[in-house]
Amino acid sequence: MGERAANRVLPLAGLCALAILVLLASVVPAADAASVVSPNGQISSCYQKKGKAKGTLRVVPPGKRCKKGEKRLTLNAQGPAGQNGAQGGTGGTGGTGENGLQSQITELKDQITQLTSQLTSLTTQVATLHNSLCTQVGTLTTQTNGILTGVGAPSLTGTVLSLGSLGLSFPSLPSSLSPYTCP
Repeated sequence: MGERAANRVLPLAGLCALAILVLLASVVPAADAASVVSPNGQISSCYQKKGKAKGTLRVVPPGKRCKKGEKRLTLNAQGPAGQNGAQGGTGGTGGTGENGLQSQITELKDQITQLTSQLTSLTTQVATLHNSLCTQVGTLTTQTNGILTGVGAPSLTGTVLSLGSLGLSFPSLPSSLSPYTCP
């Protein structure tokens, strides 16, 4: 690998090492983290400025100096707080509890009782109306047949008056209705 390629790989390797270091600092138990993280929450490290190992990063205990040819790099163990999020929407209405549900059940039972009573009343009214109509239909059939018999005596069928192509005619009367019986 050429020197230019090596110069590109080493800084990238240093950044990866730094990322791993920060990750480890957040996962390491408190006793081990105390040796890496200072009391003010910073992680101290040194990176190589020149040479073959340029960009190499190493963590140093708080207060320890970097070696010749290295530069100090201090990181916060915890970043700054983020912005507050947007206000959430209004939540739905909560439940009414056991007493509220019991009250609703009682109200629904009362409504069912009222509807049952109304349905019974309607059924009685329909039966009464049905019987009345059956009686009236029977009477109407008898009266209609009597009218047909009375009107049927004189014959009004055929053409009564003719004026050229214009003529006045009467339709024939229907036959008697059959007796109606209610189901």
